[in-house]
Amino acid sequence: MKSLAKLSLLVPIFVCLLISQAMAKKVGNITYIEPLVDVLHSGEVSFTPVSKGDPILEKDIARTKRNGKARIELEDGTILSLAPFTRLDMEEYLREVKRTGVIKLSRGKVRVITPHRRRIIPIAFRKPPAFEVHTLTAVVGIRGSDACVVVDNNMTVAVFIEGEGYAYNPQFPDIKQEITGGEMVCIPMGTPALPPTPASESQIAMYVEDTAPTEEAEEAEEVAEAPEEAPAEVEEVAEAPPAEPEMGAGEMAIVEAPEAPPETPVTVEVTPETTTLLPVTETEEEAIDTTPPTITLTSTPPSVTNSTEVTFDFEADEPATFSYSLDGSPWT
Repeated sequence: MKSLAKLSLLVPIFVCLLISQAMAKKVGNITYIEPLVDVLHSGEVSFTPVSKGDPILEKDIARTKRNGKARIELEDGTILSLAPFTRLDMEEYLREVKRTGVIKLSRGKVRVITPHRRRIIPIAFRKPPAFEVHTLTAVVGIRGSDACVVVDNNMTVAVFIEGEGYAYNPQFPDIKQEITGGEMVCIPMGTPALPPTPASESQIAMYVEDTAPTEEAEEAEEVAEAPEEAPAEVEEVAEAPPAEPEMGAGEMAIVEAPEAPPETPVTVEVTPETTTLLPVTETEEEAIDTTPPTITLTSTPPSVTNSTEVTFDFEADEPATFSYSLDGSPWT
């Protein structure tokens, strides 16, 4: 009885899951995965790996792993390119008159390329509806544009490659920054969106490379590193010799002797005899110091004394030998 009771409870839950998936509308398809991408469908509790060509439904959550990338093409032509370690929630997608969509970026980077036809609308004096990317700190609107949105800790960065759009912090919705191609905006936690600043080419290239499939990045590098083609060699064509004039009756042909070909220079190679060279030893000149030392007599005995011994004190600025002679005796 207990087993039947459990089964009776599980069947309605399973049926509800099937109904919820059947009611969820398709919003696009996976067009590229690398190497593994999984999706959490609405009403389910675990992520499921997907393959190229699989559908993406409204409310689906797609995520890439640390080395993964993905590309999703929505039914209106909008392209979403996910960088590694990105989590994207297909929050809302409207295919009616508004033709807009809302995605939630919890982490990572996403590049959004909206169709250029969004720039032209039949309603005069009104801007086209924007495709919005929502993060914890920002709302980024993209109109007919190519833009990258990055979640970095507690800050959102929006880099517009071309087109136009806007960005604001939902805590300060009245302070909205308009953005055009070549500009970027930072939206920190707890503060309004900062004014746009120019985005450098290196910054744009970095974000594009992070979100581009690896095969496209490799092709771009190959094109950039391709060597320049060498100019084609022009083959010199020798001029044909002039035709000999026709001779009439009684005319004498004067044949000019051909010019002698230039003499071919003769190259004579002279092989020198092998000579053994002995190393030359340089003789260093010995430096001889001819400057005598300076000797100072610091003390002398008294001029008159009965002592048989006398004492003299000498000082010299360098080692020296002292000699003396007493009353004409030999020098000591």
